[in-house]
Amino acid sequence: MRGNILGKELKRLRKEKNFSQEEVAERLHVIRQTYSHYETGRVQPPVKKLYELAMLYETPITELLNYMDDTGMEEISEEIGVVLSEQEYELLRYYRRLDEKDRKDILRLTKKCGGG
Repeated sequence: MRGNILGKELKRLRKEKNFSQEEVAERLHVIRQTYSHYETGRVQPPVKKLYELAMLYETPITELLNYMDDTGMEEISEEIGVVLSEQEYELLRYYRRLDEKDRKDILRLTKKCGGG
């Protein structure tokens, strides 16, 4: 399940902060089972909860967004009023599969080629 990539990252961040699922659920104002579903990939957190998780785990929201599947990206695109082309979605899919070093290399190359 593609959404489980996000779930694994949420679990890693939670353990890094020494939080229980119950503690995180309380802070998000959801039941523990709902948060558990976020970690197992059965459910992707809504955008608002993703922002709350980023703040709780002290991580940039972009880091969590990188782990979302296409359904989650479509929701975010609609919420912020940006329509992504199929080619942009394809780039995001490939980008999310890269490790951190490769992501930095791609961004460096993109900036160099784009003149930015």
